[in-house]
Amino acid sequence: MSSWNRRRRDFARRRRRPRAPAGLALLLLLAACAGRGEAPRVAAGPAGPAGGAPALAPADSFRSEEIAPGVRHAFAWDARGPWAIHVLEVDLSRCDVALEARKAGPPLAARARTSELSAAALAAVNADFFRLPAGTPVGPHVRAGEILIGPGDRPAFAWSEDGVWIGRARVAAFALGQRTLPAPAQVNRAIDESDTTTVALFTHWFGDSVAAAPGTLTLRVRHLRGMTTRGGGDVVAYDTLGTAHPLDGATVVLRGRGGAARLLARVGPSPEWRLGLEAVFQDALDARPAALEAVGGFPELLRDGEVSPDLERGMGLESFGPRRHPRTALGVDASGRRLWLVTVDGRQEPYSAGMTLPELVELMRKLGADDALNLDGGGSTAMVVRERVVNRPSDREGERSVGNALAVVERRCPRRG
Repeated sequence: MSSWNRRRRDFARRRRRPRAPAGLALLLLLAACAGRGEAPRVAAGPAGPAGGAPALAPADSFRSEEIAPGVRHAFAWDARGPWAIHVLEVDLSRCDVALEARKAGPPLAARARTSELSAAALAAVNADFFRLPAGTPVGPHVRAGEILIGPGDRPAFAWSEDGVWIGRARVAAFALGQRTLPAPAQVNRAIDESDTTTVALFTHWFGDSVAAAPGTLTLRVRHLRGMTTRGGGDVVAYDTLGTAHPLDGATVVLRGRGGAARLLARVGPSPEWRLGLEAVFQDALDARPAALEAVGGFPELLRDGEVSPDLERGMGLESFGPRRHPRTALGVDASGRRLWLVTVDGRQEPYSAGMTLPELVELMRKLGADDALNLDGGGSTAMVVRERVVNRPSDREGERSVGNALAVVERRCPRRG
């Protein structure tokens, strides 16, 4: 039985999604992310359930506390590194605990501190790498089922009512009724001039407008209902010149060249054509349920309990993988019921030196992770518990503004049936 099928067995809850109206649809598929210089003086606190964060208890200093039912925060200081490690352990089998992918903006380029993005959450960590000086995530970002950007070519972490998974994403666009002829697609990412197969969908998260792109066919859709990547609307512009088009919360633009343009042409040139849009973060092989929340990362650290082949890509970057840096990571156990969000402080010896990627792999294994993903680290590394930063960000200026964050939140248990 695959690790996903084991998890799916433990997450039998299902959520219903409205069907997209006839027209064009987008489908996102997931193919299976004390003071400075002093040792902290911390008394050992009570340990949590067997395994997980308590595995760090043999460290020189250790404390652990439950911050909410099903959510535990632990801290360990290990002189061998030295390492200052913060761990959030989350029981995902509880119906009153959920995850949220949080993003400043719109637009996508907006940044905010993890502490700002953690408002009203139990806890949060910084998430994906982002473009500088802007804050656009490198990988996908899905919020409440809506794709803000994606897919990118790096791994991602996804959560839904039915489980969690880590893998790479691709987008396929198709006309409803023509699902056997998919074309790759992007959401809020410009397509290269040589790309004649990709359909691009632009929403107000991209910015105030989408620039001219000669040689493309463009549809501008006035959105009538639903979210900007799932719902319906009327085609109000059919443009074969690739001119610039405005974007707002009620308008989306679809654009393509070559074969992608022919796919869009199936919608028709009439402004009276009704368009259906759907974009869901979903696995291609196992038909995993659509993700409610997703963030990107790099590299994948563990897959089914083994070191991921993706780790070699990270180790190939000499200044990144083999060197010690502050790190942020996440991992899930084989059942998919337990999630660990981890930060390791760095660049602050003798308090904490940071970890290499292989050292981070061993830490995630020690916690019990079966699958694990490295997130943005360095000066971005931050963990917030009850709206208070609990780690020590390494930037001289303090906590850094980041592209996005992953938050743990309390909620009422959804009604079943």
